[in-house]
Amino acid sequence: MSNSFRSLSRDSTCSSSRSTSLASTGMEAFFRLSISFFNLFREATGGFSSITIFSLHLKNLYTFAVRFLAMTRFKLHFHADCDGITSAYFVSRELDRLNLSYDLYPSLGATVELKGTHNISLDISEVATNSPFNLSLDHHATPVFPLFHANPRRVGFEWPVCFSSYLLFGTPDKAWVAAIGVMADWCVEKVPHSFWSYVMDTWPDIVPAIDQQELINSPLHQMALMVDAAVSVNKQRGAIYALQALKETESPQAFLKGEGKAGKLMDFRERVKTEVEKIFGDEIVNEHYILLRFHSQFNVKSLVAGMAKDRYPNKLIVIAQNERDKVRFSLRGATGLDRLAKELTEGIGGGGGHPEASGGWVHHWKWDEFQKRLNQLVVK
Repeated sequence: MSNSFRSLSRDSTCSSSRSTSLASTGMEAFFRLSISFFNLFREATGGFSSITIFSLHLKNLYTFAVRFLAMTRFKLHFHADCDGITSAYFVSRELDRLNLSYDLYPSLGATVELKGTHNISLDISEVATNSPFNLSLDHHATPVFPLFHANPRRVGFEWPVCFSSYLLFGTPDKAWVAAIGVMADWCVEKVPHSFWSYVMDTWPDIVPAIDQQELINSPLHQMALMVDAAVSVNKQRGAIYALQALKETESPQAFLKGEGKAGKLMDFRERVKTEVEKIFGDEIVNEHYILLRFHSQFNVKSLVAGMAKDRYPNKLIVIAQNERDKVRFSLRGATGLDRLAKELTEGIGGGGGHPEASGGWVHHWKWDEFQKRLNQLVVK
């Protein structure tokens, strides 16, 4: 393992919090989260210029401290995709280590990516006296209260959240789990080269390349598809099941063999694969974009969008799936897609996401308007 990778390992990011002797596991968790993020940013950036570490209503500081120390149960929020699930893997293992009780709350669909100052916010403006405390480590907004929300991203360090969670709470023997999320989020080139070199050296049969495109047919990608398939088939329950399968699996080889709960993930993957093969063939293709609208019992928009991106690498990809009174869509293959999703749905639905991957929904009876806007905005 290189020195640069060691500087981003758990031993350095968490040393300050581990050395603090605190009787309360609640207070220890608080200090571990806050100090770890402080050290993570310091190690990654070489220092601070002007960054807000804590955004806290001082008038509620005492109330917050009392509430946090008295915590007996948390709600762990995470995005129900590979990045979010693998991030929750590391965070939940840390909560297990601290003997803290928690419930899992995966969220589906397009969520708002946080912009501006990337800080740790302790929002206690709406302290509830009889409800579990909400914990979220993500670069997406989590609109629940009371909330400890840590956004691990800074400008110039656009890591997927799973990688940040790995740096904070992971150990090198579990780096393969972080690699699943990084690869699935198309962020291989955004994480430190030393991390990927370590993963390739340790599991060469699983991670044979450092190039994102070359990993498409790798065992690592197959593991990502297994995790995604659980969400496609069973939505939030599938996300929780995939997380549990990862936590009980000791190695990537065991995961790929379908040992334990991973066996059901393999079944999910085969069901989704069969479903997706039925979908392609009805694409609307022109010089500006590809549009594919379909109906399926599974939530496979993102998967179909990814496959369409591989088949049509130089086009905007618009994938739409019928759901009851709505049509949910995913956008891929261009930049500025978060803005485009909002413009396409203003007044007729809702949308947002990342610049390179976004989505949203419109009412069925507004689909013609959506297509009209698509032609106006993309072709202009």
